[in-house]
Amino acid sequence: MNAEEEAPRIDELRNRLREHGMRMTPQRLAVLQALRSTDSHPTAEELRGLVQDLVPRVSLGTIYRNLHVLVEEGYVRRLPTPQGSHRFDGDLSAHLHVICRECGRISDVHLEIDALALERVTTLTGFSNLSQRVEFRGICPDCRDLIPSEKCKT
Repeated sequence: MNAEEEAPRIDELRNRLREHGMRMTPQRLAVLQALRSTDSHPTAEELRGLVQDLVPRVSLGTIYRNLHVLVEEGYVRRLPTPQGSHRFDGDLSAHLHVICRECGRISDVHLEIDALALERVTTLTGFSNLSQRVEFRGICPDCRDLIPSEKCKT
């Protein structure tokens, strides 16, 4: 997302926060900008390192509180990992994820999501206004090089 596309989204978030009695703080903006500038799907701890470039004395508690608000308002996605922790995604475009079962690394896969599948799910279930989150799980190239080949085949 370029700066021209980002500005209206930031203004929209600022207004939504105000409606809920909250402000767009420098820390909250830095968290959002850091997430939107990376495709590494950082943990809160990793995100703190990215945000410290913009807000040097930011605490981990501040990162967690702002992530909670941004997830609740729909500006960030929380992604659970096989290890039980969470990673965060600032890319709200339609895309899939592939997750390493060993290290928890998450990579984006930008593929068209089949509209026919959504129509079939609607027909089969009666649900409307569908959204989906598709995840593939496997072993990333880095982990594959470190573990026995028999384990990679399962």
